[in-house]
Amino acid sequence: MRKKFLAILKHGLPARLFLIFGVILVVFFTLGVVREYFKRLELDKELSGLEQELDNLKFKKKTFLSSIESYKSDFFLEQEARTKFNFKKPGEKVAIIPVSKFENTVAGSKIQTSNAQTSVGYRGLAKINSLAWWNYFFGEKNI
Repeated sequence: MRKKFLAILKHGLPARLFLIFGVILVVFFTLGVVREYFKRLELDKELSGLEQELDNLKFKKKTFLSSIESYKSDFFLEQEARTKFNFKKPGEKVAIIPVSKFENTVAGSKIQTSNAQTSVGYRGLAKINSLAWWNYFFGEKNI
């Protein structure tokens, strides 16, 4: 029996060790491949997010460059000169509507005016302006 045991140890033990070592190597390499696969998926997600951000930045750049071109136009310069510096073209007549007319025009609304400065947004000013012009041409005649 002892001879049989020694024969198994002599021929079977190296084969079993080789098999166990082979299984450990396969598991080790499989775990490495799986880990790299998940890292690749994560990098692909990050890459797609960065590509989307790049597209958004390209769109913003395009709109910014087009707005720069519109700022260079004569129409924009003329409009800014009219609104900010109260310029007018030669031969043009300017109608001035006093601030007190703004208050009378929008009675009941919550617009606060003080010394020709209003605390309303662009749409509120557009509404006030259109009502003021309506009253100027079609409303009361004592200005």
